[in-house]
Amino acid sequence: EPGQALLGAPTVPTNRREESSDSSILDSLSSTFLDATLDTNDISDIMEYLHSCNRWLPLGLKLGLFYHTLQRIELENVNNIENCRIAMLDAWLCKQDDVGLKGGPTYRQLIGAL
Repeated sequence: EPGQALLGAPTVPTNRREESSDSSILDSLSSTFLDATLDTNDISDIMEYLHSCNRWLPLGLKLGLFYHTLQRIELENVNNIENCRIAMLDAWLCKQDDVGLKGGPTYRQLIGAL
């Protein structure tokens, strides 16, 4: 019978409605995750994704931070890319400068800027 599992094999959707329903649930979950507003409690999770991102200043600009904010961060953390990256993310997560106009701190915004 179509869609019935054989010998422990996973069940395959038998019609488009089932596939569409599964897809829309995943899309909904993805959107919820991607569009949730992030805050400073999320910084360690974000740092895991950006551990190899050395171009923190251009990323900060794309996320809506002003150049003078990023210059200040650089001056306060001379020759320490890791601290610059953390301070830039903190400013983004605290919605400084034009971050709100760029969509606010969300994973979707971060992915788009990368």
